[in-house]
Amino acid sequence: MSAPPIGNTDSKAKRQPGIEVLRMLAMYLIVLGHYLYNYVKTGDALSTFDVAQPAQAISYALTETMIVFTSTGVDLFVLITGFFLVSRPVFRIKGMLSVALTTIFYAVGVFVLFCLTGRHGFALKELLLNLSPIPVHQYWFVAKYLGLMLVAPFLSLLALQLSRKGYQLLLLVLFVLFFEWPFGELFGGGMSLNWFCFLFLVGGYLSRHGIPSWLSAHTGWGIVAVAAAIFALHTATNLLAWQKTGAPFVLKYDGNHSFTFFLALFIFVLFVRNPLQGRTVEGLARLAPYTFGVYLLHEHYLLKDVLWQHIAPAFLPTLPLFLHGILLSLLIFCAALFIDSLRAFLFRVLHIPALLETLSRRINARIPPLETRT
Repeated sequence: MSAPPIGNTDSKAKRQPGIEVLRMLAMYLIVLGHYLYNYVKTGDALSTFDVAQPAQAISYALTETMIVFTSTGVDLFVLITGFFLVSRPVFRIKGMLSVALTTIFYAVGVFVLFCLTGRHGFALKELLLNLSPIPVHQYWFVAKYLGLMLVAPFLSLLALQLSRKGYQLLLLVLFVLFFEWPFGELFGGGMSLNWFCFLFLVGGYLSRHGIPSWLSAHTGWGIVAVAAAIFALHTATNLLAWQKTGAPFVLKYDGNHSFTFFLALFIFVLFVRNPLQGRTVEGLARLAPYTFGVYLLHEHYLLKDVLWQHIAPAFLPTLPLFLHGILLSLLIFCAALFIDSLRAFLFRVLHIPALLETLSRRINARIPPLETRT
């Protein structure tokens, strides 16, 4: 069994290889974003730029542009989830069990490996924390995603009951409450379950009521315009600080509940409106189930130090910064895909998919049906 990729727990998703490619792209953007944050901005690599020097000005522009797009990864995953799951208000027990078990496998596995090799000291409390089915000290995204899956059936029921106008009004209210301005994180925040519920319902709206004509007609230009606007905003704030205090240019980020939401929405619509096809796309789609393992591996709290403090500085150090990030992130992405394929093979040998199927049937049999009014 391969761990169900985040957002792909419905058979409809499997029939759209282009969306699977988008899922892989989103995960790659997340890896690249973590490279930029952990190695470039807060690590030992260059994190400030003297834009008076042309080479550094170009490096800043390229790196900041990458950050603009990498910030969309989380939103893309949850939009995909809502798009495919909104039509079926049922608990997806097997998917949740698989996500939890795979998370525990990597959390405990990497911890034990580091302890056995002497790179980390053993602590029983730490082991028990890694055994938690809902991560409480790492993997924030997995914790919020599992929370979303618990409330998703009720969100689906709501979406199925609402009229188009009522659905639009709900999205408007939630957007006003949860967007970064004017209320900040008073009602939510980019890493909150509230924001995930909003994204789920946005994806669900596009699935149930179609893509609005204004959104469908301007996806390409929308991506360019929003990305340029975010870049200009970041550059302007750098410029103001530079003029007032002489502070150097630094890399700036947007949260998931900021303007990057619009960029993610345009990218998502672009893939939905223009489904990718062909053997290459189908081949890549077969690898999509292993993208969850990419997240669990490269974000493990023990592996993060190895990746960004030891491997990154040693990997082709003479490369330009933006190219270094693209290639190293791709290497990490591919290596983690391969490792997770081995994990999936091990699970199949141990008959874990069959065990999860049996367990999920028994749990589902005890859950009262969720029905919509007709």
